[in-house]
Amino acid sequence: MSKTGVVSIKGCRGGVNEDTHIYIKDNFHINGNNVEIECWGIFDGHSGIETSKFLEKKSYEILKKHCERYITDINNYEQIKKAFKLAQIEWQLQSPNQRVNGTTVIFTLLICDTMMTHNLSIGDGRFNYFYKNTGEIYETYIKFYDFIDEEEKSYYGQTLNDVHQINGRVLKNGEPVNPFIITKKESVYYDEYSIENDVDNHDFNEWVKFNKYLDNRPNLIFPQYSNNCYRMINLQPTRTIGFSEKSLHLGTLMSFKINNEIKACLCCDGLDDNKAILQEDIPKILLNPKILIDKLFINHIAVSGFNKLTNIPTDASIYEKVVWLRQCFEGQGHLKRFDNDWRKGLDSIIPFFLNLDMSDIKTIQQEVDFIANMGVARMSGDNITVALIDFGKEQEVE
Repeated sequence: MSKTGVVSIKGCRGGVNEDTHIYIKDNFHINGNNVEIECWGIFDGHSGIETSKFLEKKSYEILKKHCERYITDINNYEQIKKAFKLAQIEWQLQSPNQRVNGTTVIFTLLICDTMMTHNLSIGDGRFNYFYKNTGEIYETYIKFYDFIDEEEKSYYGQTLNDVHQINGRVLKNGEPVNPFIITKKESVYYDEYSIENDVDNHDFNEWVKFNKYLDNRPNLIFPQYSNNCYRMINLQPTRTIGFSEKSLHLGTLMSFKINNEIKACLCCDGLDDNKAILQEDIPKILLNPKILIDKLFINHIAVSGFNKLTNIPTDASIYEKVVWLRQCFEGQGHLKRFDNDWRKGLDSIIPFFLNLDMSDIKTIQQEVDFIANMGVARMSGDNITVALIDFGKEQEVE
């Protein structure tokens, strides 16, 4: 049914690449029938690779087992939810969490006959569905389910996932709360609190749920400003598979129908680290890669804040721009004080851009390689794992 390209690279980070991924075409045996499916997974390891490697090997077979055991009708939403929930619980119980490492999860299941897709998010991975010919974000009727608190809703909206982060300051009686002021939970009245610039109280509700889940913590946890957004302390362990602390590790499911006009991007959060490449910009970049090359240094962390730079290359090739960036880490360059992870990350992508033919980005693997390497050129400080999927029919090779 689909064409898929996947890439996983280190980016400007030391150590090993802790990300893993899967792409599987298979059949479920449901009620005597073979149901054709496709499955994708992106697993962003944290504090070690053991859990992400475990899910690379076992996540699909565990989900398939529960689907074939509990689903009698592949269109039965309640049965599908049950299979996904039991799979997540088994992932958690079998994962090597004694080493206290975990992984976030994007896990997508496509039922080929009906083109219904079920997208499981655990933590801050990303997915985005869009029209491949226009770049517009796909909007349709969506079923949403949160496995932790059994929140369920149906709505018409964009097929982008919620990344579970707080986007504003906590206010108490309308005034900002210093996050270092500790408040005991037994004395908390949540109706005194709100979140700044909160749409439909979404962030506030997530903040309350976060604190109620961690029932072994006596004090409220406040979001702190980090990397251009507010994040909860230890947010990721509460939405990851593998960590052994006392918290709930289930995710959210977004289910909707697609068609052959749609493309999708699945990725870990490394792609938009340091605002390298934002999810909503990917469709436009795929339609016109030159956009990203022309704007390489816009809001780029190696340039922003350095007001005296006069030699930023503008009328240059992408290769020349990346080489200039790498030279800024040497000699009297303004980035010479930064550690070697940045140098190694840029060194790893220079050969790609040296050999890049901008007029020859035609296959989906070429597209995903371009996106990932541009993420490093934009200086993401994390590992980058990306899958691009074209749900149209396979094109004949001329």
